[in-house]
Amino acid sequence: MNKSKKIHIDIIFCKLLRYNAVINSNKTQKKKKMKSEKKCSLVSFSILILMSLVSCAQPLAYQNNEQPVVIQSNYVDLTQAAENSVNAVVYIQSEFSRKNSFWDDFFGDSFFDDFFGRRSSRYPVLAAGSGVIVRSNGYIVTNNHVVQDANRITVTLNDKREYEATLVGIDPNSDLAVLKIDETRLPFLPFGDSDDLKLGEWVLAVGNPFNLTSTVTAGIVSAKARNLKLLGEHTSVESFIQTDAAVNQGNSGGALVNTKGELIGINTAIASGNGYFTGYSFAIPSNIVKKRVDYFIDDKK
Repeated sequence: MNKSKKIHIDIIFCKLLRYNAVINSNKTQKKKKMKSEKKCSLVSFSILILMSLVSCAQPLAYQNNEQPVVIQSNYVDLTQAAENSVNAVVYIQSEFSRKNSFWDDFFGDSFFDDFFGRRSSRYPVLAAGSGVIVRSNGYIVTNNHVVQDANRITVTLNDKREYEATLVGIDPNSDLAVLKIDETRLPFLPFGDSDDLKLGEWVLAVGNPFNLTSTVTAGIVSAKARNLKLLGEHTSVESFIQTDAAVNQGNSGGALVNTKGELIGINTAIASGNGYFTGYSFAIPSNIVKKRVDYFIDDKK
């Protein structure tokens, strides 16, 4: 073999070696790339599975039959119910005439009538409470103890308009009263079904405690059907709704509202040793309230 042919063969052989090296290098890179892609795919798949498990996971509770029950943990928005309620809850000021206690203590109620033919000295006393507009044409429900024996009843709306109210009817046995003001197209609260309330359900107490108008507090339904004889032995209410929403003096007659903005009770009393809220408040269920309201407004006409 001459020298020129040998050089030519060596060149071809070198090219073949380089080509083979390039092919092997490409194969190696492809294998590495495939392995890397597999790892990425595996990691992505694992992350997706983990996210699915987290999003679907819910705390479980067990009933007596040991069947798991999913407990929903949805966020409860109370803002709309609160905004609607404050416009339908009114401030009530009742004026009473109280006899001078000095003369009463020493001479009794009839002293002036018996000896002088005139009544004993009296002075005005003001009491405050809350009420709920239940009809757009000016009908308001409140507690009987807020307005009973009042000489004058003044109603102030949330927008500061004032009206002198007339007493439509009272029911001392249920501690409910219905008032009327001369106005139309008023915001009002629709009645909800108090029988549908569930323990732990969020509620709002809306009223005017300590003359702080349009006050909203939140709590849950702590108990149902409380028979506490809060209104005396002759009360017809034997199923108070108990809540831990803060209620104080001035809240009487105000609204207990569910998250849908429906009236489900009239705040009436608190259980306290000092007259201030200590964690227990009681409301007359809306189903009882609605019956009394319908009777005084519709049936008595």
